[in-house]
Order: sequence, then C-alpha cells, then structure tokens
Amino acid sequence: MKRIILLVGLMCTAVFLYCQQKAHQMHSNEKEVSDLSQYVNPFVGTEGDGNTYPGAVAPFGLVQLSPDTNIKDWEADAGYRYKDSTLYGFSMTHFSGTGCPDLGDFLFVPSVGHLKFRPVVTSKPDSGYITPFSHSQEQASPGYYSVYLPQYKIQVELTATERAGMLKFTFPKSDSANVMLDLAHVLQWKVIWSHLRIENKQLVTGFHMVHGWAKERYLYFAARFSAPFEQCGIMNGGKPVFYNTYRFTSKYESSGTDIQFYARYHTGNQQVIMVKVGISAVSAANALQNLDAEIPGWDFDKVVAQTRTTWNQELHKMSIEGNNEQKETFYTSLYHAFLLPSVYSDVNGEYRGLDQNIHTAKDFTDYTTFSLWDTYRALDPLFNLIQAKRTADMVKSMLAHYDQSVDHLLPIWSFYKMIIRKATCRKRGQNYG
Repeated sequence: MKRIILLVGLMCTAVFLYCQQKAHQMHSNEKEVSDLSQYVNPFVGTEGDGNTYPGAVAPFGLVQLSPDTNIKDWEADAGYRYKDSTLYGFSMTHFSGTGCPDLGDFLFVPSVGHLKFRPVVTSKPDSGYITPFSHSQEQASPGYYSVYLPQYKIQVELTATERAGMLKFTFPKSDSANVMLDLAHVLQWKVIWSHLRIENKQLVTGFHMVHGWAKERYLYFAARFSAPFEQCGIMNGGKPVFYNTYRFTSKYESSGTDIQFYARYHTGNQQVIMVKVGISAVSAANALQNLDAEIPGWDFDKVVAQTRTTWNQELHKMSIEGNNEQKETFYTSLYHAFLLPSVYSDVNGEYRGLDQNIHTAKDFTDYTTFSLWDTYRALDPLFNLIQAKRTADMVKSMLAHYDQSVDHLLPIWSFYKMIIRKATCRKRGQNYG
C-alpha cells in the first residue's frame, strides 16, 4: 500500500512539474511573440530640454542614425528639435539626454536637381541643402525611422544595427538624383581634419577628427552603395577635386577640413538607392568589417525586423500591467534607458583606447559614453538587476580606462574613451564640464 501511495505521489508530482514546464514554455512563447516595441514612442523627449532623437538605433548601439534639424541650439543637443520644420540630412551618431551637444558624424543628404554642398547661404535661403519636412509624413519606432521630403519627392527610411546603419532613398523619376555625404558636418563643434577615398564604383571610405566636447575624437566610416555611381566626385573647400600630375593629386582621394562626396544617378519613378554604412573608432578597414558582418545583404526590411526583435528581447526584461498609455510611458522610458552607454569595440574586438593606442577587448565587449555622474544613482543599479552581462562588460571597460589613464583614474564622464574636457555650455549661463 505504501508503494502504491508513493507511486501515486510521484505521478502527481511528475504531472505537476510537467504542467509547470508547459505553462513556463507557453509564457516564454507569449513573451517571444508579444510586441512591446509598439508601446515605444521615440519622439518623446524631442522637444524642450529632453534632448532625445527619433532615429534608428539598436540597443546600446554605436550607430544612432537620425535626422539633424538643428546644429547650434541647446534644445537640440541630440541634433533634433520637434518644433523645427526643416532638416539638414541624416547623420550616423547622436547623444541622448545630454546637456551639451556633440556627434552628428557623417551627414547623408539626398536630393534631386542641382547639387548643394553648403547648408545655406545667409543671403540666399534657398541656396543650401536644408530642406523642409512635416511631422505628418514622419514615422519612428525602435530600429526604424522614415520621413518624406516634399521638395525633392524623396521617401527616406533608416534602420540600424550595433555598428552599422542603412539608408533607403526612394527617388522620383529624375536624371539628377543625388546622394551627398558631408564630412564637415557635426553638431556644435568643428572638424579639424578629414579624409575621403573612393575605393570603387560603389564603396567610399574615410574618417574625420573632431575637436569638440572630447578633443581629437577619431571616427572612421565605410559606405557601400546599392548601385554603381553613374557620376561621382569630391569637393574640398567648395572646389571640385580633380586629377593633376602636379603634386600627384587624384580625383578619387582628398584630405582637409571641408570635404564632401557626391554620387549621382538617373532614376526611374520610385527607384530605390540604398547606402549601408559601418563606423569604427579604429580604422576604415574595421568600419568595413563591421558593416559586412552586421549588414551583409541589401534586405532593408530584414534588418528592421532583426533590430525590432532585439529591442523586444531587451524590453521583455521588465513587464508591467496597465493600460496602453501607462505601457507607453513605461516602455518608452525603458527604451531610452537602453540607448547608452554604447558598444565601442569593433566586431574583431579592437577599439581606440584612452591612450590613443589600439587595444583588443578580450572576453568582453568594450563600451563608451559613461555619463557616470548622471547615472550612478538609478540607472547603473537598475543595470545590475536587468543587464548583468552588459554591466560586467561596462565595469571591464572602466577598468581598461583606468589602466590606460596616465594618472590611473577611473572615468567620470568618458566619451569615445576621451576624458570630457571642461567645456562652457552657455545654456542658462551654466558651465558643464
């Protein structure tokens, strides 16, 4: 009898455990398919002092591909201000929530007709490449951004992975469809040197060095176009670069502080031209390796879906009950919490250290942009609970900063492995630094 009772008890326990397992699997499957990204509104914080951007970004991504509507005002530290009605173009990097502007690297400007290489000439408002847009023709969600440019009848769509981004331009019928890349464009500060090289009929590489909130910040890029250039060229200081045997000048390569590249096409109605761009703080070769590793093909929608899936995995680390408005408030806040710090090491593990030497992160991913005096109270303790692996890597990144510091100091505000220099940010007469 005791054996029968024991057997029945074991069977009941087995049934209970099986039911628990199935319930857990069903709950896990429900989490996998439920789309929490629908509750994220990237436009929150883009007005006033929020200093956020609406563009495409992966969780903790080095690439933040977003429109720039303003490069000077303190209400646009992230390059975007909701009350603006014109935009410059779409650049690869942006801060989120900071009290001082920087980044805005590598601005891509689509257009139709006469090429323009300057944002605007004061005496001629229509002479520059700044173009109007409307919020009614603008959309944003985690990993995706789109806007229609009525002046040129161009639909722009953006998506991003950790170290690369993808721009999709749908052009009207035209014999002069243009994509211009401005290396001289950054937010607030200035480029002190840059270099651009046309590698072949679809690939352009280069870098620029920015003297800004962090001095001598290097960033490299590799941009691959979906269609061969029908016409292309480089502008340096407002003048075209051409081949000249005097001093061996090539039309395919140029250096200076004011460099632009352009590609021109004949397009049919609704013809798509795409550009995918990898970035790196180490080299153009690493930028290209990042690009080919993270966006190997030309399936734009696939990249959007993959990044959306990644966002849902991150957002599912916390769950709440409430109405749609409450969920939008919560998950939009969580989304913004997962934008920084950003991945800094390349896919091969290399990164530019505080000592300006190239290091390799062994057994961890190196991170940058630690606003520690802003985050130590709440965000960093939260990461200890829900981002354990990333937190361990961030700590190792800080220890690497310590090892590379000539004074052997831990970071306070570390940005692209540079110590933030004292900068006067004349916002309300305050100094930041």
